[in-house]
Amino acid sequence: MNVEDRESQAVFFYGNMKKKTLKTDNKINQYIVILNLAGIEYKAKSDTILEGLEMLKPELIKSRGILKIKKGKLETEILMWPIQVKRLLINKTYREILQKRLNLALKII
Repeated sequence: MNVEDRESQAVFFYGNMKKKTLKTDNKINQYIVILNLAGIEYKAKSDTILEGLEMLKPELIKSRGILKIKKGKLETEILMWPIQVKRLLINKTYREILQKRLNLALKII
């Protein structure tokens, strides 16, 4: 059996199955991560919350921060103390844990 026969049998057996792709607008599926520290907003847009958290780069952390996540019409926010904001920027494990918390908060609302 040569390659062409196998391909023709596969087409006969499976038909002309094409992968269905969802046409979505990237702007709707993007997460917007906003960190507000002492009146200064740091914004990042990304496909996942984790990528957005990694993009945030504030220079000085001396006050409490408000972390807001938006995805389409969904929105959630968390009040964070300075040590939590520092952990968010330094510790990768903390970012992953926070991502799970924020995803749950978005689904519940």
